[in-house]
Amino acid sequence: MTKIILTSLCTLIAVTVLPLQVGVAMVNEDRAELLEFISEIDEAINRQSAESLDRLSREVSALCESSEKSLQKYACYYAGYIHYRLGTMFQQLSESQRDDHMDEAISFLEKSIGVDPEFAEAYSLKGSSYGAKISGMFSGMRYGSTAENNLEKGLELVPENPRAVMLHAISLLVKPAMFGGRTQKAIDGFQESAELFESWSPKYQLQPDWGHEEVYAWLGIAYQENEEYGRAKEAFEQALAINPDYSWVRRELMPALEEQTN
Repeated sequence: MTKIILTSLCTLIAVTVLPLQVGVAMVNEDRAELLEFISEIDEAINRQSAESLDRLSREVSALCESSEKSLQKYACYYAGYIHYRLGTMFQQLSESQRDDHMDEAISFLEKSIGVDPEFAEAYSLKGSSYGAKISGMFSGMRYGSTAENNLEKGLELVPENPRAVMLHAISLLVKPAMFGGRTQKAIDGFQESAELFESWSPKYQLQPDWGHEEVYAWLGIAYQENEEYGRAKEAFEQALAINPDYSWVRRELMPALEEQTN
């Protein structure tokens, strides 16, 4: 009788533990895959490769739909981030194509927030995505308050997150003055973000860790708009000191500044 009970207990333990082990293995596999994708995303953005980002959008989107919840919020966030980059990096896209990418970004970011309603990074990027949909007065009236509310929500949740500060400053720079845009306030925001980046580091492996070089690119753009060309050049040089392969500054922003000042 004792032997039968022991056998039954062993069987029960095996039946219980084996699925848990399989589940943990699958989560670890998805985590490793997502970490690899994040590295590839950074590289594709450095090279401004739309083809690589298109491929990654399909692969990361699949993880967003299939991952266990602890990974899903990050997979959905990065799927949204890819579409955000696809819609904002490539000037050859039509307004309709850019708008489609922003809609995809917003959809994935809302899924991320659905998993974690306190995920500040997703609110900030969602706000910036709505801001990127604004192309005139009517779209500004339609999307402006939603963009601002999400950007403010991100800042409220993590006021010392450098990306939240940077994305809010971008909105101040690109927004018309009649709707609250201010170049000097944007410069102040970019400077604050740059300072925060110096001491900021991710607490978790999958936590977003982009933007350090980008904040100097935007600071340079703001200085350029303010006709402070020497400071603009210094900011672009700082971006390249952080990331020498940063194509946006090396191939576009710095040559445009040199052409303007020569």
